[in-house]
Amino acid sequence: MRSCLASLPLERAQPWLGTRVAIRVDRCRPGASAQRAISHAFQEVAQVHALMSFRTADSDVARLNREAHRHAVAVDRHTLAVIHAARALSHASEGAFDITLAGRWVSAGLLPPPAGAPWPDPAASFRDVRIEDDAVRFLRPLWIDLGGIAKGYAADCAAAALRRHGVLEGRVDAGGDLVTLGHGPHCIALHDGRGRSDTLALVEIGEGAVATSSNRPDVRRHNGHAAVAHWDGRRGDALGPPCSVSVLAPEGLYADALTKVVMAMGDDALPLLVRHGAVAYRHDDVHGWRSLGAAA
Repeated sequence: MRSCLASLPLERAQPWLGTRVAIRVDRCRPGASAQRAISHAFQEVAQVHALMSFRTADSDVARLNREAHRHAVAVDRHTLAVIHAARALSHASEGAFDITLAGRWVSAGLLPPPAGAPWPDPAASFRDVRIEDDAVRFLRPLWIDLGGIAKGYAADCAAAALRRHGVLEGRVDAGGDLVTLGHGPHCIALHDGRGRSDTLALVEIGEGAVATSSNRPDVRRHNGHAAVAHWDGRRGDALGPPCSVSVLAPEGLYADALTKVVMAMGDDALPLLVRHGAVAYRHDDVHGWRSLGAAA
């Protein structure tokens, strides 16, 4: 077996979770195999995709959308962990973050209607999602989409696999959800959501996670209107005004979810950021970049 040092740095990429997932190893313990570590990390990502894909007919999410309004549906521990975290964030944000808005995204043309699932009740919300031991039940028909929070969780799982296989420095990049390993410093570029180089902000982090979301209108259109991917669950409408939010947090799962909370709540999201040891950087056309949170 080739030594780890002989092949570093090493990066591989695969398509998962509706995005490009890139896994990089920069340093690992003597005798460890960077190739093997990356392969195991991709296995973790593939498992999260299989369990939480909105589009895959036999995923936990698809089964819940079809059946959970009739009876409790047993799900994998990974799915349960993500739904549990999502419900807690929904309650803490009074519904600003809500995984039950998938019907909005289907109507916007961002997702296909789930096969065999009844159309969601317009009154449904996160409050209708119940966890019963290792199963999930919906109090009324609804569709969940774990989307970005699943990407953040997958990045966490992949990073954990890298650590188990001897990786000391590296990163997992799941299309806007980044988890870093090692003290670094890791230099991260924050984007304003429009791809402009003159508004980039650079931050240095150690081991942790960074997620970025933008509510600037998507280039895709549906029924003549710009498709919008982010909604405020409290009001049931699109988030505005246009901005980009990046959140730095200890875990990818919370970093991704908190970007939506900050877009919806602004400064009112500060207690949640502090609770999760996170800091947010928000960019809009009026104020440019400003920081909010534990390290602000």
